[in-house]
Amino acid sequence: MAIADIFDLETLAEIPPYGNVQGFTIVFHIVNGNRPSRPTNARWLQDPIWNMIVACWGEKRDQRWDIRAVQNQFLVSSIQEIVEVEQGN
Repeated sequence: MAIADIFDLETLAEIPPYGNVQGFTIVFHIVNGNRPSRPTNARWLQDPIWNMIVACWGEKRDQRWDIRAVQNQFLVSSIQEIVEVEQGN
């Protein structure tokens, strides 16, 4: 399996992650440790999802979540939601 970084907030939030900054300038933001701010217009973007997105943006590769960690988090979240529904929460 190939290793790839997960860094696509635009697909999830439907807004450019760095606003008006485009092209190669974004690379300078990333290299300098700047990360996109949490979008304020995405109501569905609850804390667990935002925390998962941020976990994919670790500065060092070994700090970043891979796709398996993301899949596991979605699975855990789905199971928790099912349990909460069944318990009437």
